[in-house]
Amino acid sequence: MKSLPKIPKYKAAAIQFDPQMGDKDGNIAKQIEMNREAAKNGAKLIVNPEMGCTGYCWYNRDEIAPQVETIPGPTTDKFEEVARSFGCWIVTNIAEVDPRTNIYYNSFALLGPDGFIGKYRKVHSFVAEPKWAKDGDLGFPVWETDIGNIAGVICMDGFFVESIRVPALKGADVLVYPTNWLLEKCPCPTWITRAFENGIYFISADRWGLERTVQFSGGSCILNPDGTIQAHTPGHANAIVYGEIDIAKARDKRFMEGPENKILDDARTSILLLLGILINGIRSCSLAFMAMTHCRKARSPRLWRHRWHQFRGKFRITSRKWSFCWGTLEAM
Repeated sequence: MKSLPKIPKYKAAAIQFDPQMGDKDGNIAKQIEMNREAAKNGAKLIVNPEMGCTGYCWYNRDEIAPQVETIPGPTTDKFEEVARSFGCWIVTNIAEVDPRTNIYYNSFALLGPDGFIGKYRKVHSFVAEPKWAKDGDLGFPVWETDIGNIAGVICMDGFFVESIRVPALKGADVLVYPTNWLLEKCPCPTWITRAFENGIYFISADRWGLERTVQFSGGSCILNPDGTIQAHTPGHANAIVYGEIDIAKARDKRFMEGPENKILDDARTSILLLLGILINGIRSCSLAFMAMTHCRKARSPRLWRHRWHQFRGKFRITSRKWSFCWGTLEAM
């Protein structure tokens, strides 16, 4: 096992919050208040929910245009002040605009006691992003910090095994997971599986509440490297869930208590990689085909266009899977 970071054990916090569309300043102020509370209670790593500053269900690029900003930018500056004041690390999710291209992304920033560390752009779109955002183009970075190797993905990314296996192969100890999960009770089986199969801590900060007819799940949690639930929020309300991170446990990749088998060392990565590309490609095409079939049966050109707009990202398989392939080969 390689040497442990400067702070090998610490408290972490997941923020569960219900952002209100059209009240960006109010959303940021409330989250800052919750982040300060978590930091005062000793949290060294604080994770905020996906699109927590703006809300999620935007209809198009024009509608969200007043909400987007650069990373770093005005919002990250506010969270950075908290990180500097309390000597902690904070993940905040923002609707980002690239100043060079004017392209929008669903992104998060990682901030620490010394300021901005890095950012991640969501790779796998769900139903809202294709209306205003482009798929992420920064890969799956891992940041080496005083509290361990931190990686992260956003919501829909968690459905795809490679999204988390790639940073795990790069040495990630903790995965931060801003999300707007829906359709099922949380903590959900997908999160638990991703923690277990990679032997990493999984910090899920989910939103809750109703937004434009969409009901979000809540259930923010902190999962252990063996997939067990260390802590979670019991209901639908703004809340802070706390847990303990022990980097040594994240780096001990044994299955259960077995002395021999190790999760990452024993994995036949090259075979799993090709299989993952095939399976995810078939699944993505199937989703798009079912959507278009439904629209044909409904005989609705408008619905056809709407569904195609929602699911067209599912056809962008080749570039995504090759990015997974390249990232995995780099990590091997």
